[in-house]
Amino acid sequence: MTSRFTGGTVEINNPSPTSGSRFLTLPKVLGVLVGIFAVTTIIFATFYAIEKNKSPIIETPTTFVTTTPITITVTTTPITTTVTTPTITTTVTTTPAATQDLCLTPYCIKAADYLIESIDESVEPCEDFFNFVCGTWIKNTRIPDDAGAQQTFNMLTHDLDYNIVDLLSSSPSSEIVEAVAVVNARQLYKSCINETAIEADGVDPILSLVNSEFGGWPILVGPLWDPSMFNLTNLLIALRKYNNNMFFRVVTSTDEKNSTSYDIEVSVKTD
Repeated sequence: MTSRFTGGTVEINNPSPTSGSRFLTLPKVLGVLVGIFAVTTIIFATFYAIEKNKSPIIETPTTFVTTTPITITVTTTPITTTVTTPTITTTVTTTPAATQDLCLTPYCIKAADYLIESIDESVEPCEDFFNFVCGTWIKNTRIPDDAGAQQTFNMLTHDLDYNIVDLLSSSPSSEIVEAVAVVNARQLYKSCINETAIEADGVDPILSLVNSEFGGWPILVGPLWDPSMFNLTNLLIALRKYNNNMFFRVVTSTDEKNSTSYDIEVSVKTD
């Protein structure tokens, strides 16, 4: 509302309500726009910060080479190895794998000594492997007068025979109960070397065995021989029980392609 004095008269004017309202709403509109702009700015700033944090970070690889002193202490079996660094100390205890499967019995040591003595170390193995392995054995081995050659198997067979004779000739120990087969073998051996008893018995034990086990002998029986009672197969079987191979040789041997299995070999007797 405004007052005006003109020509001694006072005039009072009331402004219209519509005009006043128009001037009052303008600041509100400006405030709203400013608020929207501020919110939009904050949102865009937030999105920008998020996208910036998502960007990949590429780091240059760095290689560090560190050299530290190592101290190794070795003792006897079991082996103790101590590795010492400025920051780490590790103790490892192991048993040598080589000694686990190493045979140190008297028999193994004797066999190893025999093999070593057979080697000729003066021979280059890449040039003459046979003489390198067997050279010393060939030089030291003598051929018997009653043989045309000598080989390891013959020597082992003779050694085995001598060992068996020593075992059968020895008196049984009172502290050990021997098997029945060992007792019978010792008695058989003693009867074979008892020449006095053999001379006294004569040929009667042999003739009794031929007649009872082998069906008799036509030369000795003469006219009383009955051919119908003779069976060649049964005779060969009976002779085989006494380790006599008449026509065929039957032995058990190791399979040449598989050392864990055994074969029965049947061949023609040549000796």
